[in-house]
Amino acid sequence: MMRRLVKVVEEGRTTVEERMWSKRLTLILEEDRCVRCGICVDACPLEALSMTTVGKIIVEEKTCVFCGICDASCPFGAFEVQVDGVNRVMPVEFGVYPTFMSRHEVNDKCLPCTLCREVCPRKAIELHLEM
Repeated sequence: MMRRLVKVVEEGRTTVEERMWSKRLTLILEEDRCVRCGICVDACPLEALSMTTVGKIIVEEKTCVFCGICDASCPFGAFEVQVDGVNRVMPVEFGVYPTFMSRHEVNDKCLPCTLCREVCPRKAIELHLEM
């Protein structure tokens, strides 16, 4: 079967779909969940994502291989990768890439106010303050 690639850009949502063999791979970017942090752009191993000067994420459909790194790395859940309509984070499922664990250090401009922990929508920030 020949590879068929479709990209649909609607207001607030970009959908890229590839039909190949008997599988349908879909990448969905929900722009209202994106905070323009650029983590996904830096994480994409094939540079299939880029950010415009106004912070809009562009998906290069001919480069994207639906690996799911963007989905796994986005702390705000702006991406979703599906296989045949079922949400999948492929790197974790297939063991292609390691899972993401990181430890972020802050510089001397950080105030130990803990606001970042309070506003994180995924409750992904743990603070261990030593004063």
